[in-house]
Amino acid sequence: GASARARSAALVFLLWSRLLRLPGLAVFLALAFALHPLRVESVAWVAERRDVLCGAMFLGALVAYCRYVEVRTTRSYALVLTLSACALMSKAMAITLPCVLVLLDAWPLQRFSREPVRRLVVEKLPIVLLTLPILIVTLLAQEKHPLEEVPLGYRIETSIVAVMRYLELTVVPHDLAVLYPMPKSWPAITLVMATVVVVAGVCAAWFTRRSFPAVAVGLGWFIGMLVPVIGLVSVGRQAYADRYTYLPSIGLVIAVAFPATRFMARGRLHRNATLIVAWMWLGCCAWSTQEQIGTWTSNEALFGNALRVTTDNELAHVQYAKARYALGDFAGALPHLEKAVSLSASAFNYNRLSLCLLRLGRVDDAVERAIDAVSVEPQSGEFHADLGLALLERGDIDVGLRELAIGAQLAPTDLRIAALRADALKKAGRDDEAAAERARADAPRATSAATPP
Repeated sequence: GASARARSAALVFLLWSRLLRLPGLAVFLALAFALHPLRVESVAWVAERRDVLCGAMFLGALVAYCRYVEVRTTRSYALVLTLSACALMSKAMAITLPCVLVLLDAWPLQRFSREPVRRLVVEKLPIVLLTLPILIVTLLAQEKHPLEEVPLGYRIETSIVAVMRYLELTVVPHDLAVLYPMPKSWPAITLVMATVVVVAGVCAAWFTRRSFPAVAVGLGWFIGMLVPVIGLVSVGRQAYADRYTYLPSIGLVIAVAFPATRFMARGRLHRNATLIVAWMWLGCCAWSTQEQIGTWTSNEALFGNALRVTTDNELAHVQYAKARYALGDFAGALPHLEKAVSLSASAFNYNRLSLCLLRLGRVDDAVERAIDAVSVEPQSGEFHADLGLALLERGDIDVGLRELAIGAQLAPTDLRIAALRADALKKAGRDDEAAAERARADAPRATSAATPP
């Protein structure tokens, strides 16, 4: 993971040293990319290593594009298309690649002033065509979680707040977590501040587009690459995520760093002051990254940190409780499961709480919570089976067996339920039924053992 990030950082250096011919600035951009704590999630979380792969392919495509602009050969353009396809296959966020190429055409390549616009558009069309299948698949996947479930106004508010938070966490990384929960509504003061920040950024980019084109291009890169993930196109259980900044943050850093080179050129004092601030910021990022890596050592540390830096984080409470439960600390898991139920009275949360109460010997409370789970989701075989277990523990044999039977009927392929029912029938003295249920539970294992390798 770290070596892959180092390779991406090297590509950042290669890209900007080639574009700007300023090796010192390119080194700073590469270090900012490599040392920033927002990169930790993409590297530490195995499921999100696709960020690293997509980032390498994306940056490789940009470097290849710079080469294509210089030599204009079919071979160099084919390399751009190949790397673009690899980036798109790695992660759908790469659909923003054509837009980034247009931004680079504006600055620093300055192709709009030297070449016909039609030519610049036509050469991007093959890359746009590559993005269409990915875009269609992504939109079809959203049908499982239709956007209509979330009001348009709330999605716009979330998008504005997300942009502000990404900007804030990039410039001053603090209180980073694996999950930032979606509130039921955003506080008015947060919305006002986010709107002011976003509008000010857009205005700054527009009014300085000629004197400081790096600001406009950098902010365009930053906001443009965030569009697929800030809530307008997709809405999940989180308001924003560290991993989404993997490539967009490059634009924000260039929007700040390149104008700083103009400030440094004013004199030795300005140069030294800028360098001191830059190295201090990089040092703080490196220290924060080390701290953030420590939170990824275990589920307990990861979600414990999320609970410390966020509020009303239902999923973090559930995952932290699972970590404590796995360690046998049922008393430690209980308050987090109770908090999760208070935040979301879902069948899953009720069921988890019931199992924890049962482990602590609070059988009557466990039965009540299991009944709550079944009432919320009556078609779940798992929840009926767990209710049956709680009832059996309380001594309600007949009712407990009936619930287990319902669970087996609703989930006929669930071997866990079959095994639990077999044990319960045996304890109830119904040996023939128990033997039949045990045979059904053991059948897949017997079949697997008989299958030749």
